[in-house]
Amino acid sequence: MDLTNKGSFLKPSFEPYKMANGDTAFIRVMSVKETDDWHAIIRSEQAKTEVTPIETIYVSHLVRTLCDDTGQRIFGDSDTAKLSEAPATIIAELYYASMKINVLTQEARDELKKNSP
Repeated sequence: MDLTNKGSFLKPSFEPYKMANGDTAFIRVMSVKETDDWHAIIRSEQAKTEVTPIETIYVSHLVRTLCDDTGQRIFGDSDTAKLSEAPATIIAELYYASMKINVLTQEARDELKKNSP
């Protein structure tokens, strides 16, 4: 990524992910705004109930990160109900892969720190 070129800098970054069933999914890195919006949804749900539904955490994250092979989102923010109909095993696998790609796991943050000057 060319950090001196605004067009390149703002272009979505994404990675192919080979799923356990052999399919390939494309997962994009969320923008700062998308990450903030996702955290706000979780905080809002946590204020309502002690147990935050899987749909809120996993699916609301995946609608923001699943993309096509050009990096364009395939789901809109309002598609959580549609995506929540997918098998839980697939949702969980994609969620954990996306969390790692988006550097939202401790393991991914530690790896990033290790590779930083």
